[in-house]
Amino acid sequence: MKANAKQFYEYFKAAANNQAAFDLFYYDLYKAHAENYSFLPRPAQWLNKGALLLRFLRVGAPFIWFLWCAFGGIYFFVRLLLLKAGSEKIKAHASLEKSVALAVCKRTVDVIVQADTGRDILFLKVPGVKNVDSCVGAVSAVSVLSFFELFKCFLLAVNIHYRLAYGGEKTEVFQSYAALDWVIVFFALIKLNPDQLIIAEHHDRWAVLADSYCGLKYHFGSRLELILVQHGLESPNTYERMVDLGFEMGLPYKLRNVTILYVYNDKQCNVFIDYIICGSVTKLQMAVRHYTYRLMLSDSGFSGNTILIIGYAKCEKFHLDLYRALSDIENLKCFYKPHPSLKPSHLLLSAGWILIEDKDYYPRVDLVVSYPSTLLVEYRSAGIDVIEHEFDAGDAEVGVLNSQIISAFVDK
Repeated sequence: MKANAKQFYEYFKAAANNQAAFDLFYYDLYKAHAENYSFLPRPAQWLNKGALLLRFLRVGAPFIWFLWCAFGGIYFFVRLLLLKAGSEKIKAHASLEKSVALAVCKRTVDVIVQADTGRDILFLKVPGVKNVDSCVGAVSAVSVLSFFELFKCFLLAVNIHYRLAYGGEKTEVFQSYAALDWVIVFFALIKLNPDQLIIAEHHDRWAVLADSYCGLKYHFGSRLELILVQHGLESPNTYERMVDLGFEMGLPYKLRNVTILYVYNDKQCNVFIDYIICGSVTKLQMAVRHYTYRLMLSDSGFSGNTILIIGYAKCEKFHLDLYRALSDIENLKCFYKPHPSLKPSHLLLSAGWILIEDKDYYPRVDLVVSYPSTLLVEYRSAGIDVIEHEFDAGDAEVGVLNSQIISAFVDK
């Protein structure tokens, strides 16, 4: 089974469109204009880093754009050498690996394992992923391929990059930074040739890659089971906001080849069917199965009262004000866990609470305070008391929530 350069370009372009849509969503969330930054990718990682950096990026973005368009191929060559130098020596054999799951991060591995799809799984680590080496049956995509195959990936990535740079939409140009990693994983799947592919990504470049790979196999007459495991809560508001931002269908690319969907409940299933999975899939009687993710909690190391605030960019000021109000509670240790896709700002880093930088650390605490989040649901399922607040909670709610927290500790 082979795909030509044009097919790889079209597949990656679809993935880039989804990534660009979420970048624009975060630009909007931070009340920034993407055009002012030449559509630099991953804005959630740097838009809250301070005025000086933002001023530099606004001034320097056109120059960065020029350098990237002209010399992106050099980046791919250097990255290829680094990936090859750091790759494992263990090889996976295509004839043995019939059930393959994409390991994008430790969280995806954990949810797939807990979903228990019923077969032994080979976890295929995407380039750059860490913290899954202890998982039984994990191999890096780079180690699956020979150097000649990796060089072909490099050539395809360069082709994709320059086609996007000089013929794509402005929103797509910087998305090519992931082209080499993406093509390597695609090549590794072709070589492993599984009959079952499992993902825990809903709509990003890796989800589109898996869906495109399945479509390619169907084109060549092969059967493949694509299993999608939910890894976090989905809200209709996200995709409805994308419509407001100019994406007529919400998510630009919806998954077309999902055969089994593992979700938390019927309500979440409806969100997937309405906003993430193409409508024609449901007509093919996609199987839906429910599962519950159980959070692995660690000792916090404190014997007094403990509280965890689950953070999000839109709630930053509210959480800082709430933390200051909590100073009246004696013997209280406050943890703050930022959203895994967002980098904490300077204000969050210097607030005085215990900021959790390890994405895989979940302390056992007495109380959790959060906006409507996946982690809040998981802590509640683990038997921890929780207090939920709205996304747009403001000054008026600080006193109310502070009283609820004090009452929770008094009643303990």
